[in-house]
Amino acid sequence: MPAAECVEAMEAFGLVDRVEEGLLASYPEVTFPLTHNFTPGLYTRTIYIPAGSFLTSKIHNTEHPFVIVTGSISVWTKETGAVTLHAPFHGVTKPGTQRILFAHTDTCWMTFHPTDETDLAVIEDQIIMKHENPLLEGGQP
Repeated sequence: MPAAECVEAMEAFGLVDRVEEGLLASYPEVTFPLTHNFTPGLYTRTIYIPAGSFLTSKIHNTEHPFVIVTGSISVWTKETGAVTLHAPFHGVTKPGTQRILFAHTDTCWMTFHPTDETDLAVIEDQIIMKHENPLLEGGQP
């Protein structure tokens, strides 16, 4: 990644870090239900986001498709700014993408990752950029 793009990415991550800090100071931490499915050569991850949820995503290492199966959700990225997406919707996540999201209605979001791996820790190492939020105790949201 060229130096200018690295600086832009770090500035965007700084914004997301500040949002995470504000969310954790104001609301209890929530874990969203996930399901994991494996087929030959493909890992599919589904997250269920209840209406009214405000969250951030991890930083993605890979380009991969996603589908919003149900729901309406506002999504901010440094590339697009804030947009509201309504199911059914499909898109492509680019490397370096990190999102701030607000679910207007219950939302089901699926991602698809080409891999023969079935160990979730190994898959996460492949598809998620290592990043610790310096504004949080322990660095993790």
